[in-house]
Amino acid sequence: MSIDLSCLQAGQRIFVAGSSNEPTGLLEQMRDADLPEGLHFVQFPLAGYNQTDFTAWHPSFEMTTVFMTSHLKGADKGRLHFVPMQMRAVYDYLLSGIDVALIQVARGHDAKLRLGPNVDFAEAVLASARFVLAEVNEGFAAPAGCPAIEASRLDATVTTHRPLFELPRPTIDAAAREIGRHVAGLIADGDCLQTGIGAIPAAILGELGDKNDLGLHGGLIDDGGMHLVRDGIVNGANKPTDKGLHIAGMALGSRELIDCEVNGKAKKIRAINLMARRMFKKGREGDVAAAKECGDRLDGKPVQGVELGLDVKITRIERHIVAPAIGGPIVEGVAVEVSQAIESNGKTVKPGKD
Repeated sequence: MSIDLSCLQAGQRIFVAGSSNEPTGLLEQMRDADLPEGLHFVQFPLAGYNQTDFTAWHPSFEMTTVFMTSHLKGADKGRLHFVPMQMRAVYDYLLSGIDVALIQVARGHDAKLRLGPNVDFAEAVLASARFVLAEVNEGFAAPAGCPAIEASRLDATVTTHRPLFELPRPTIDAAAREIGRHVAGLIADGDCLQTGIGAIPAAILGELGDKNDLGLHGGLIDDGGMHLVRDGIVNGANKPTDKGLHIAGMALGSRELIDCEVNGKAKKIRAINLMARRMFKKGREGDVAAAKECGDRLDGKPVQGVELGLDVKITRIERHIVAPAIGGPIVEGVAVEVSQAIESNGKTVKPGKD
C-alpha cells in the first residue's frame, strides 16, 4: 500500500531520519512518486548506512547535510549545502524550519509504537515539523529504551517488513590494536565511557575485559558495548546520574544488538540534547556542549572519550581523531575543533598544540 503524500507542498523543508533509523521503505516510495518541485531535504547521514542523494531525485530538489559522506560526491554542488555543526548544535538547528519529518517507527515487545534505534534528533524534529510521515517497520522490534510515540502524531504511514541494515564489524589491524591497548590503560574502574564507531573504538572496547563497574553515556552503543554490558563490565554502578542505566542516542551494529536492546530494559535511547545536558555541567563558560566531540566530567565522575582514541578526562585535550569508518575512507572532515577554554578542578585548561 502506498503512503499518502498529499501533505507535501512545493518549497517544503523535509527532515529525513538518518543512520540506523532511516525510513528506507518510505524513501523508495517517494523516489518513484510525482513530488512537488523545490523540496529541500535535511539529513544527518552516516557513511555505510545512508546512501540517498536527494539532489538526484529532481533538478529542483536541494539537500542540506552536516556530514559529507561518499555517496554525496556526485551531488549537484549548487543544490547540496554542507553545514558542519556540533551534535548539540544540530539539535537546536532542527528545532525550527522543518515542515515535514520522515521517520521510522516499530512496535516494541510491549506492543507500544516506538521510535526506531536512533532518536538523537527526533525530539527536536517532532517539535518543529507540522507533518510526520512514518514507515512502520514490522521487520524488527523497537528497543525497549526508545521513546514511545502516539499513532495520532503520525499524519500518514506505510507498513513494511524490512530487516535493518547491519553494521559490518570493523577490521582491527595491528596499529589499531596497539592504540586500543594504550587507551585501555588510561581507563580506570568506575569510569564512564563515550564511544564512537570504527576500528580504534572497537579495539579499545575489546581491551576492557579486566575493568569493573564502567558506565556508558554517549552518542551510541554498538556490539562492543553490548558485549561489555553482557559481561557485567559496563553496569553503570558508579554513575551518580542514571545509575545502572546505559544511555545512548542510537544503536549501531548487528541484529543481535537490536534484539539485546529489546530485552535489556537497562538501556535507554535518548535525544542528543538530554545526553549533552547530562554530559556537561551547566553554567560553564564557552560552548563545549558537543557530547560526541570531547570528554568532560559527568557530575564529578570521569568520562573517557573512546571515540577520540586518547585520554580525555579533561586533564588535557590534545587533538580530535576521527577513527576509520564504514565503507572505506572517511570523506567528511573533522567534526569539531575544541577552541574554547574549559575548566577542570578550578583550573583553566586549553587545547594543546599539534
